[in-house]
Amino acid sequence: MFRSRSKQKLVQISLLSQIWKVPRRTQPCYKPWNKYGIATSAVDFALYLLLRSVLDELRDQKIEQFAEKLTGQDLVDFVNKKQNLWTAKLYSKFESLSNRVKRGMLGVKHMALSADERRNLSPTRFSSMYIPEQFDSREHWDMCPSIKNIRDQSSCGSCWAFGAVEAMSDRICIASKGKIHVSLSADDLLSCCRSCGFGYADYHIKLSEPMEAWQYWVHNGIVTGSNFTSHDGCKPYPFPPCEHHSNKTHYKPCHHDLYPTPKCEKTCVPSYHDKSYLQDKFYGEHAYAVEDDVLSIQKEILTHGPVEASFEVYEDFLTYGSGVYKHVAGAFDGGHAVKLIGWGIDQGVPYWTAANSWNADWGEDGFFRILRGVDECGIESGIVAGLPKLPKLNGTDAKSKDKFDEFAKLNKRFASLTKDELRRFFGAKKLNSLKKAKFAAEENYANIDIPKSFDARDQWPLWSCWAFGAVEAMSDRICIASNQTKKVTLSARDLLSCCNECGDGCDGGFPLLAWEHWYNKGIVTGSDYISNTGCQPYPFPECAHHNNNSHLPPCNANLYDTPTCKYECSNSYSKSYSSDKYYGEATGNRPFSLLENVTRIQLEILNNGPVEAAFDVYSDFIYYEKGIYKHVTSDTIGGHAIKIIGWGVENSTSYWLIANSWNAEWGENGQNFFSYISNLIL
Repeated sequence: MFRSRSKQKLVQISLLSQIWKVPRRTQPCYKPWNKYGIATSAVDFALYLLLRSVLDELRDQKIEQFAEKLTGQDLVDFVNKKQNLWTAKLYSKFESLSNRVKRGMLGVKHMALSADERRNLSPTRFSSMYIPEQFDSREHWDMCPSIKNIRDQSSCGSCWAFGAVEAMSDRICIASKGKIHVSLSADDLLSCCRSCGFGYADYHIKLSEPMEAWQYWVHNGIVTGSNFTSHDGCKPYPFPPCEHHSNKTHYKPCHHDLYPTPKCEKTCVPSYHDKSYLQDKFYGEHAYAVEDDVLSIQKEILTHGPVEASFEVYEDFLTYGSGVYKHVAGAFDGGHAVKLIGWGIDQGVPYWTAANSWNADWGEDGFFRILRGVDECGIESGIVAGLPKLPKLNGTDAKSKDKFDEFAKLNKRFASLTKDELRRFFGAKKLNSLKKAKFAAEENYANIDIPKSFDARDQWPLWSCWAFGAVEAMSDRICIASNQTKKVTLSARDLLSCCNECGDGCDGGFPLLAWEHWYNKGIVTGSDYISNTGCQPYPFPECAHHNNNSHLPPCNANLYDTPTCKYECSNSYSKSYSSDKYYGEATGNRPFSLLENVTRIQLEILNNGPVEAAFDVYSDFIYYEKGIYKHVTSDTIGGHAIKIIGWGVENSTSYWLIANSWNAEWGENGQNFFSYISNLIL
């Protein structure tokens, strides 16, 4: 029983710690020996062995079968008799709710870090830093009031949204050194992030994954919004606080059923006059997981602020009153997400401090503590976080602020568009498929002579400079491989309309799958709209969407519909559809992706010609006029695919030479220069 052996060990730890007061000696991750494997002191070694034995014993404790079925007062009595780490109490109002509502308030699919997430872990785990024995974000960053704020999710399984926006708000304040105080909207994330899950979730439908919320922050941004009572910001929370976890009476009882997920409204409430919905958004720079060990989590919190944690909730957690929680009894209810803000030690017991979203009447004024160092209920294996993007870009601030060439100008046609309208021009979908793609083999490039500069237009007369990423590069490579005996322009229309597996036609597609389509099914010829030559010319006219002084007509107000796939050529063309097709090399390698190695990319272009590249587009890119582009500030709009035709160096700055598909009025005669680019497709 914990009240005997383990309690005696904790008393010994506490006494030894008071006699030998040195920080970190009661840390679960502390090792009491130096780099030579020699114990630093007898007291150190004794403390370490005692603490590890206590934690191992707590971790290995089995829940008795009858205890798993306990509920109500019987569960509370059993918990308080079984151990003295924490105190349980019966919340009568919470007990009166149905199991569906209780479990519906837990809206997370808890899981250990996936293989993909492990490839994108917080870099702070490699940092060398002093880890204090006690840490509380509320005290360390006392200039950030959001850290102390406890919200209320009400009768809605939106814990995943609250855990995310609370930590994001804190990190914006911390990153700005207390200059930006903001409360991001749980409603905006809850209602508009379709990839996050179903908004609220009960025990029998798909649950939400916190990492998706942080990715949404990076790619879509989140507006401001306070709680229901204060009703501040662009999108305040729509549901009132309620007494679902407390016996106090200053809140009304909770709604008898789960609220439906609010409709995604991309407008601010009428009372908010500060900014428009788009102007009010805050974005993340990067989203990542945190490695599932105590030291990595502590480093992340110390460096950047609170994190979001998901864990498994059992019936006894709903009775938590105070102390250091450890699961003792009761059945599994679901997954829950909270904000982790620090850690400490209570009578020799290490714990994490967390902020819940069940209002300040619950637990320790809305906060709770949970056992640290044994992955209690999975609390250490589901940590996610991210970095905020500061500051945002406004149209009138479009000029570059670093030492790179001035590349920006305010484009009136672009500045008048909303972000959703801007995304129409960026149709390369994020290449999750790259994770499964075949990569070109890595080679030793030490003895390869790569020229300082190279321009494919000087080496080969390219006939397809102004089509689109994939068919441009394919057409160039046909010409180059045939020693200029075959000069064709492959049809963007044929690829756009007939490659069903490539994506959504005019609404965007996956570049790598376009090359697979060329290899497997072939592509016919087809020029631009004006020339109207080849089997399937492009059906849409050029327009002035990127230039203030254009001789071209304005672009269509809406996206064109994807053309219908037709296995026939235009009436004026002499060949049949099947006889006009060109295929990727059938005897060589299938289409492949290049790893992010500059020399490998240069060698591929030298040997075989231009390549297609997909990259993230930020708002500042749309103001490019000339010079070497480098992302300076602003948020992401979408993905874009272009053709890389060469490289060079200007004023000691290396660049890639790019051919875009926004007609010759854009950039430097339809081209621009990048300081770096990745995700290359062949």
